[in-house]
Amino acid sequence: MLHASSIRASLALAAAALLSGGCDLIDAFQDDGDTLITVFANHQASAEDGQSPDLGSDGDTRVFDNDEGWTISLASGVITTTGVTLERCDGQQSAVDFYFGTVAEDLRTADFDRRTLGGTEVGAGSFCGMTVHYGPFSAATDDPPGAMDPAQVDGLTVYLVGVAERGEERVPFEIAIPGAADVHLDLADGPDGPLNISGNEPFPVELTVSKTYDRLFDGIDFSGVSEDDIAANAAAMLELETTVIVSK
Repeated sequence: MLHASSIRASLALAAAALLSGGCDLIDAFQDDGDTLITVFANHQASAEDGQSPDLGSDGDTRVFDNDEGWTISLASGVITTTGVTLERCDGQQSAVDFYFGTVAEDLRTADFDRRTLGGTEVGAGSFCGMTVHYGPFSAATDDPPGAMDPAQVDGLTVYLVGVAERGEERVPFEIAIPGAADVHLDLADGPDGPLNISGNEPFPVELTVSKTYDRLFDGIDFSGVSEDDIAANAAAMLELETTVIVSK
């Protein structure tokens, strides 16, 4: 048992260390070194001449061209994310806890605005990758995507509605993709190498899963193409056009 005199001496030493800027002592009273990683989602148009154009505010129809010369007016669009898994360079995985469950992202919400997906606390280490899990929206359990009727996207991972125009041609489309898809993103392929977490990072590390929606129709000549072909192309392009931005 510690005597009162020993306790007073220990407190005095602690106070002296704090007053003198004793960081080692402060660190000794901190947590076990876990760092919060927070994951967000957003969408935007692809960059032009190094600048990402803003194609619209909340509720605006997105208008853009594909690489086949078609002007596309996207009246409605939803992409649903069901999970994110972080992958350490040694092969261990950490699932991100989604705060609000499955997230159906309305592509007509403002470009660049981030929506919180979830987070997880991790110990010190290096992360070489992450996997984004896209999957179906459930109208019975999931929060609705923006102002859209949940019944429109029930059971769908991607939903795109609009019209494509080129000259005198005008082709309306309604694309419904029910299948799930896992997209692996490399965290080690940047100028700084893997995402290194030292432990006790002063602020949460932020990862933003970004989608360039104006590229989902690249490669499509709408003259005579089926909606099944458009859907297959959009699913493939979503994998190519999903990226991650790291902020520390």
